Amino acid sequence: MKQLIEDLYLLNRSLICDDFDEALAYIDDLVGLDIHEYPSGTECWTWVVPQKWTVREAFIEEDGKRIVDFADHPLHLWTGSLPVDRVVSREELREHLAWDEERPGAIPYKFHFYELTWGFSVTC
Repeated sequence: MKQLIEDLYLLNRSLICDDFDEALAYIDDLVGLDIHEYPSGTECWTWVVPQKWTVREAFIEEDGKRIVDFADHPLHLWTGSLPVDRVVSREELREHLAWDEERPGAIPYKFHFYELTWGFSVTC
């Protein structure tokens, strides 16, 4: 069990992404799963299967130094975050950050598949 956690912990296991498929395949090899696949846009009761979400890289950089990086932990990037490649003001950046003051070492999980926005989660 410890090995499973170590192997899957830092995968980006959000819905409809390559790392989620990798995690399912890993677990399938261990216990055998019946995996059902449905195309994006399929309606399932009150839910619609979202579009595939692929992250190549995502980071916040200041003065050439990466201060937040998806490569360090996948929770740093909000799930479903739109791509952004531009300089933003401190005020605009603050509107696109999430943190949890009650748990300063935690990286909050933010899910935005259906909201067209971008953002990062950080520790305090």
